[in-house]
Amino acid sequence: MPCDALARVNATVAKQTLIAELFEQPEVAREALLRLLSQLEEVLTVEGSFVGDTLTLVLSRRAGAVRFGLNHATGQVSMQGGDQQLLTRVRALLEETGGALFQARVIRTLTQVCGSPVEEVPTGSTARRITIRL
Repeated sequence: MPCDALARVNATVAKQTLIAELFEQPEVAREALLRLLSQLEEVLTVEGSFVGDTLTLVLSRRAGAVRFGLNHATGQVSMQGGDQQLLTRVRALLEETGGALFQARVIRTLTQVCGSPVEEVPTGSTARRITIRL
């Protein structure tokens, strides 16, 4: 169906945009990811670094270390030493963090362009509604 194909294309573009945002603001992204990943169950310590086109995250757990790599060009997440459930959770956190960084940049840009206060309205979900007062 054409609608399904369009939804898949939009999801791919959105995912690539969110991943790219992590590499646009590496220090902010790294700090946010370390804070979020350290809150996952059974995680003892978290280390992360951006080197070239790769974000590397290492989670230490009682069961051993798990290493993740996020490739900037492809958006692929690789994992060594974990399970599928953990990979799914880390992928979601990467995309959510990229989304939050992207939203913050949009708000800053709108404020600069419009010269007006931009107000965020809570929506009860991860999405945010932005109101620009002219």
